[in-house]
Amino acid sequence: MISAALEQAGQAGRDEAAPQDLLAAMARDPECAAVYMFEHAGIPVDGILQEIERLDENHPAKLQRASRFASQTLHVLDVAEGEANRLRDRHVGTEHVALSLTRVNNNLASDVLSRAGFDRGRADVAIAAWRKQGMPRRRKGMDRLVIRSAAARAIFEPVKRALRLPTLAWQVYVRKSLAHPRFVTNTYPLYQRLRERKPVRKEPLTPI
Repeated sequence: MISAALEQAGQAGRDEAAPQDLLAAMARDPECAAVYMFEHAGIPVDGILQEIERLDENHPAKLQRASRFASQTLHVLDVAEGEANRLRDRHVGTEHVALSLTRVNNNLASDVLSRAGFDRGRADVAIAAWRKQGMPRRRKGMDRLVIRSAAARAIFEPVKRALRLPTLAWQVYVRKSLAHPRFVTNTYPLYQRLRERKPVRKEPLTPI
């Protein structure tokens, strides 16, 4: 995120990376925690990027990369570190930066999120949901749907939960996850099959 924000600022013709560059860098990474939080709150990341582009100053002279962070950006990162400490996390990630942008103001990134409806309360709910679901790095299938209506979510959420068990069974028994019961009791036949047919493959149950 840090490197991407500096490059984002350079593409905008700035020598200093502003808070909106942090937000744009996060919004362009579909696997980061912040994107999960925005989508959980019903805020499409495309709308965030369009709003940043609409409001950001136009600097026609593009740079390869900004050389430093603006003081406002450093303040956002300082608050993000405080959020990580509050949550007893040993790292500072995009989830903490997203929380930070709801705690500070007087910058374009915080204004964009505020106008979109991503406030402190919704940020706290979103990060709690992200943790409860095992900190997924990419939302797939129905999880990528953004449902704004509370009534629609009340109908959709039970359906989504009901479909998780068949989806899990498909990944384990049809796509042959390493969690398959036969693999647990006897690893060698599946290893042989993988060597012969798919020496490199993505494990169906893991986010990596």
